Amino acid sequence: MGHERRRHIRADTDLGARIHAVGTTLRGRSVDLSRGGVRVRRLDEDIPCPAVGTAALVELELGPGWIAQDGRIIRCGFNDLTLAFDRLAAEVARAIDDELRAAQSAMSRPRLVVVDPSADRRHHIAERLRAAGCDPYEAATPLEAIDLIERPSNHITGVAVAA
Repeated sequence: MGHERRRHIRADTDLGARIHAVGTTLRGRSVDLSRGGVRVRRLDEDIPCPAVGTAALVELELGPGWIAQDGRIIRCGFNDLTLAFDRLAAEVARAIDDELRAAQSAMSRPRLVVVDPSADRRHHIAERLRAAGCDPYEAATPLEAIDLIERPSNHITGVAVAA
C-alpha cells in the first residue's frame, strides 16, 4: 500500500498569483491550493527561477482582494513553481478554507451563468438548471456575465447565452 504524502485537502484553483523572491517578482495563476502550499503556472517564463529552498512571499487573489503568505520554493520549472507555506496566519487560513469550500462545492454542483436580456426567461432557465442540480448565476448582459466569470471564487463551469 502506498504512502499518501499530502497532509492537506487540495483543490484546483485559478487565482492571480505573485511570488516575490530574491529581488524578483514572478507572476502567474494558481493551479491548485491547499493549507500546505500552492502550485502556480508561470506567466513570465523568461525570468529565471529562484533556487529550491529560497524564501518567498506569495500573494494570492483570494476573496475581495490579495492576501500575502510567507513560504519557500520547493519546486520550480519552466512552466510552474510550487511553494510550501510557512505557518499560516489566521486570516490566510480562513481565506484558503473559504476557497477550498467554494472549489469543492463547484465540483459537486456545476456553476453556470445564464445570459439573457429577458428576466422572465433567464429566471425560468435558472430554475430548471437548479432543479437539475446546478448552481445558476444570472446575467442580463454579456458584460455582467464576464464580471461573474472573471471572479475566481465563483468557479463558473459553463455559460448559457440566449440567441
